[in-house]
Amino acid sequence: MKNTLFMLGAADPEMDHIAAILKACGLTFAFARNGKERVSPHTAYTADLPDLSNVGRLVCVECRPMFLQTGPSLELVVIDHHREGDPGYDLGATQYWEASSLGQLIQFLQTEMPDVFAKFDFASAEVKLHHIAAADHCLAVAYKGKCPGIDVDRLHRLVVNNIAEATGIRIGVVKLLIWSYARILKKARTISMGDVRVSDMTSEYLGEGGYTPEYLALRTAAMSSRRIYLCKYRDAPSESREKIMLNGDASPRVIEHFMKVWAPAHGLVDIYGVPKRGYAAGSFPFPS
Repeated sequence: MKNTLFMLGAADPEMDHIAAILKACGLTFAFARNGKERVSPHTAYTADLPDLSNVGRLVCVECRPMFLQTGPSLELVVIDHHREGDPGYDLGATQYWEASSLGQLIQFLQTEMPDVFAKFDFASAEVKLHHIAAADHCLAVAYKGKCPGIDVDRLHRLVVNNIAEATGIRIGVVKLLIWSYARILKKARTISMGDVRVSDMTSEYLGEGGYTPEYLALRTAAMSSRRIYLCKYRDAPSESREKIMLNGDASPRVIEHFMKVWAPAHGLVDIYGVPKRGYAAGSFPFPS
């Protein structure tokens, strides 16, 4: 593993735990960058090429550099579940561990270094890690109690704690934000997404960047109350284009309708989504 470099994608609670595990294991990792900034979800797959001096294996976790040339001197390993062809892309909620990037990473480490966790109390952390994996891969389904071994109350506490840690605000404030957005969702006007009504939250300001307290609280409120919503946001403060995202307790059929019908009809471009995971998004075009 001494010639292995782990390249990590955009920041979120799962990626923070992945970085902490790699650091604890003494493994070499770097955050993928786009220019001077760490990549956002939008730029994660067009990242700058890292310094590959003395690197024989590059493990890309939810990112990919442009202009990467693999061959006998460089092996590429992909740990991901966001794009078609990724190891976890087609796996459903019952396989959340194998599907999640966190689960894939731990299985990779255990295969490559069978005694990697011998000096850690991994057993006591495993339940928490499984809840983190379920929250990242299929939060809406996990909230319904359909992920094996996942306790919904513990899941919610974990999500609240993760938001507080990721954003630096107090847990009490996070809870208040979630409660506030749950009330707003109930009163929001709805629009038709095929034969399903969706809460229109596009007028709500969610801060600048994809993982603000407002964005995360809204998502949690929708998941826990089993609502579907549209919101408007940017992946990062420096992004010039806004996105429209469909998220919440959305079925694959609703996601497919957004991607194939609603988003194109409303002028969105660069449309993407994962029907099995219940989300999709599209960007407004660049100004002409």
